[in-house]
Amino acid sequence: MTAPLTEDEAREQFETLLSALAVERGDTVYFGIDISALPLPSYPSEITRESMRDRANKWCEFVLGTLLNYLGPQGTLIVPTFAYDCAAPNIIFDLEETPSDVGPFTNFVRLHPKAVRSLHPIFSLAGIGKHAKDILSNTGRSAFGPLSSFGRLAKYDAKFVCLGVPFSLSITYMHHLEQMHGCNHRYHKILESKVYSNGKEVPGPWLAYLNYRGVTPKADFSSIEKRLREEGVLFETNFRGAPYQCVTVANVDEFGMKMLDGNSCAFLERDVVVRLNESIPAQIPKAADLVEITLIPSCVNNDL
Repeated sequence: MTAPLTEDEAREQFETLLSALAVERGDTVYFGIDISALPLPSYPSEITRESMRDRANKWCEFVLGTLLNYLGPQGTLIVPTFAYDCAAPNIIFDLEETPSDVGPFTNFVRLHPKAVRSLHPIFSLAGIGKHAKDILSNTGRSAFGPLSSFGRLAKYDAKFVCLGVPFSLSITYMHHLEQMHGCNHRYHKILESKVYSNGKEVPGPWLAYLNYRGVTPKADFSSIEKRLREEGVLFETNFRGAPYQCVTVANVDEFGMKMLDGNSCAFLERDVVVRLNESIPAQIPKAADLVEITLIPSCVNNDL
């Protein structure tokens, strides 16, 4: 059992880990965070719901304060604030009210008075710092692509920093690269969600580049993580056995696109070709063990 940490001790350990990952003052950083895997100070807490919630908020405040202080006034912190339920029809996405489904820390960032949140019913991001507004404002209607927040990260020499969770399990950005490459195994779904900002409805159509439900193999980003490691561009350390990783968006773009050039299914568990054919009767395709699929437009659905 490890000894409890004071705030100063936890902050020193946290900053040492960030330094080992080559995170620097003034950086623009997209964080993937498992807050339970971080060096956190000990806050005494009673076994009550209110006390536990108060301690969780203190931890989030400590983590955010440490990261913002480390990045400094010229730095920018970005986190995902995805709302997966808004993939379903008739679900309202309210920019100011809809919570993040990607952990308590991302929701804490979303609620910060200085935070900016991008407008997309599923794949929104929130950020604080120098470039947050430029990256997260006026991002169009598509989840990914050049105008999206994901498409703007490279302009600011952003880094992906994964704290307590491996790159391969936290890098939704790879779907942005798949869209940019024109991969055939995902499609642009028109979302039927109602979207509101500042109390006013923002008209669509809103688009998300999603899997074909029941047809497309699952995503597998272990190959790009392995490639980045082999190329020597993935900084890595650990804390109490949990992975800590950092890589630049530029390197992810370079090696990710090279992999897609070689195989457009590089980030799937297995290869698949999806062909739309409107000349045959509508039927649900049998996808099991197939690597080449014929889909009927009327049967197409989505799966995140």
